[in-house]
Amino acid sequence: MASNVTFLPSPLLFTGLTNVTACIPHDFIFAYNTSDPFILKAGVVNNLTAWVEPVYYRGITPPKYLLADEMALSDTVTDIPWNGTGIPPNNSYAFRGKIKTSAPGTIYAPIYIRFAIASSTNTSCGVSSSTPEFPHSTGFPAENATGSKKSGGGAIAGIVVGVLISLLICAAGLFLIRIRRRMRNVVQEPPAYQRGEAFAAEQKVHSGGIGHEVGLPQWRKSLEKDMKNFETDSVRSFPPSYKEDNL
Repeated sequence: MASNVTFLPSPLLFTGLTNVTACIPHDFIFAYNTSDPFILKAGVVNNLTAWVEPVYYRGITPPKYLLADEMALSDTVTDIPWNGTGIPPNNSYAFRGKIKTSAPGTIYAPIYIRFAIASSTNTSCGVSSSTPEFPHSTGFPAENATGSKKSGGGAIAGIVVGVLISLLICAAGLFLIRIRRRMRNVVQEPPAYQRGEAFAAEQKVHSGGIGHEVGLPQWRKSLEKDMKNFETDSVRSFPPSYKEDNL
């Protein structure tokens, strides 16, 4: 089927894309290529859809300002009028268009022409309006309007999700802080009577006085016992005092 399709250049030659100024009516003038086999031919219907869009880069989808929606081409149609409103001034616009023909197996190349819309001292025409107003216009193309609504809804949904995630993170942080404080409060010092008993036991263990034998090493107990026995035996075996007999 691809071999039966004929691709032809655009049969329209635009010459009215200069000196375009906002708030001033303008006619986008074009002429026909009479050597084209299907343009202005009896029995062949050709319809033109044309729009203006700013030239954006980095993958941004530009808005479309519709000028003509499937406008029938004939020898009496040689321009696309614009009343000067609806499109803000910009130095980088693209005039775009496509021709739908009834000629079997024929596809025309799309129209793409760069131009500029100069600013005007007259601001009463509402050039800041985002809605185009043209005699042949039906508003933005349906696919562009739908895409705008979807992108706007997606942006709002993204913001809502981001806010919810932030709130959840804050709540989780506060919850963890409260748990840590409760755990620290549970670990308290022992009661006073327990601290007193522990201190008394420690003093008893480390005491070195006689009679406080609890906690003393076995060798020290034996040594103290031997010392007591030695002192007792020494007292008992001490010789009586010497007295000289009277001669």
